[in-house]
Amino acid sequence: MRSDIQTVLDEHPLLNRNGYGMYFEKTLEDHEASRQAIRPEAVDAIRVVIEPLERTKRANFRSSSYGLKHMVEPRTGYIANGEFIVAAILAGYKIKTQRDSINVFLNISTEAIALLAA
Repeated sequence: MRSDIQTVLDEHPLLNRNGYGMYFEKTLEDHEASRQAIRPEAVDAIRVVIEPLERTKRANFRSSSYGLKHMVEPRTGYIANGEFIVAAILAGYKIKTQRDSINVFLNISTEAIALLAA
């Protein structure tokens, strides 16, 4: 695992390839395997797309990480929700977690969401 990705995972122990929390993973071993399955090449491809986009001071609740990942996929190919979240953190976005959800919200502008959706 690349050190920058490992640093994000160390700072966010609930984050795995599927998102935030143990929703699909039934054991700690499954959770750790999901963390290690994050693909550096996917994280890099996502960052190229989202890094230049405008940020806001607060989280934008119009689209979750899961919705945003689907907007990015036409440019990157399939990516996992957790790979999107790791890339967003590395790109400097702030995340807002949700209770009982693997998805997060980012401080991404509504205009940036519209650009991704186009």
